[in-house]
Amino acid sequence: MDEIEQLLAKTLDQQQSGALGDIHLKAGGPIWIRRDGELVRLSAEIVPGEAVSAFARKVLREDQWERFERGMAVDTSYGLGAVARFRAHLFHTYGGMTIILRAIPLEIPSLETLNLPRELLSLVKLDSGLVLIGGGARAGKSTTLAAIVEAINERCAHHIVILEDPIEFLYRDRRASISQVEVGTDVESLSVGLDRAIREDANVVVVGAIGQPRGIEQLVPLAEGGCLVLATVEANDTAALLTSCLEAVSGERRAALAAALGRNLQLVMCQKMVVRAGGGGVVPITEMAWGCRPLAEWLELGGSSSRLRELLEKGTASYGTYSFDQSLMKRLRMREIDTQAAMDAATDTVPFERMVASGLD
Repeated sequence: MDEIEQLLAKTLDQQQSGALGDIHLKAGGPIWIRRDGELVRLSAEIVPGEAVSAFARKVLREDQWERFERGMAVDTSYGLGAVARFRAHLFHTYGGMTIILRAIPLEIPSLETLNLPRELLSLVKLDSGLVLIGGGARAGKSTTLAAIVEAINERCAHHIVILEDPIEFLYRDRRASISQVEVGTDVESLSVGLDRAIREDANVVVVGAIGQPRGIEQLVPLAEGGCLVLATVEANDTAALLTSCLEAVSGERRAALAAALGRNLQLVMCQKMVVRAGGGGVVPITEMAWGCRPLAEWLELGGSSSRLRELLEKGTASYGTYSFDQSLMKRLRMREIDTQAAMDAATDTVPFERMVASGLD
């Protein structure tokens, strides 16, 4: 192991794997780590710039190193032997470079382990449609997606094609046959990979990160063609995700996309993390919009965010939908989070305060 790898191994030994957050390696600075949402200095030990540079050269392929030398930021994945695996983001800063490492579990966690809604297991029964997992940075989208894929892998004799940049979790074939394709290495672009998926006899197509909601449009033909398509999207809530998707197109194209989403959406689930009561980890807070007639009508009419939240909250009994604030209230009643954390995370503060004031029984 080189100097940085020894520091990483030492860091892993000192941390609880479940609580391990992003690790910041800054040339000429100390190691920082994100713990329960807060960035803290791990030690006073300074990481030499030469060691960071040598580590960067080691983890990047030749083409990635050439792009990095031209001043571009680069994303890659990196394995520390059988000890750990990381997603790495490398970028230039004034006077040096910085590397952000996000630990990727070697064993894919289950939905139960992640404390996610057990209703997600019903996704393994789907043959087609579109499932979108939304959230902001550090919301756990990739891990949730991996847990869903592994649930399908364990139960279904499918061909699962996974398109990522870079590849993060590593899967082993169980009941399913899994093809992991790295965009930019194994295929020229995401759009080419999506075009090829049909010819590759895929039952399930997984897109590690579609990025912004406007990219959702290119997933629809696969869902229309009979594949189950799962993707993560950068969006803070369901309304923002769907509204941004539709606002990216106009006229007849927008109407056609709204209709197609109404037909094919199986689930939009957005999530965020709230610090667990007493510290020592985070709790996932989810917003669930299962595909249903009210959601299709909202898409067609282009309704407001508040109207969608109202539909989600009123549709719990009939469709299994619910809002972030309902999820927060449930976690609060279970004493998994404290009142202040729930208040800080609430979408509609005043109505939520009334809910809390009415009692936690």
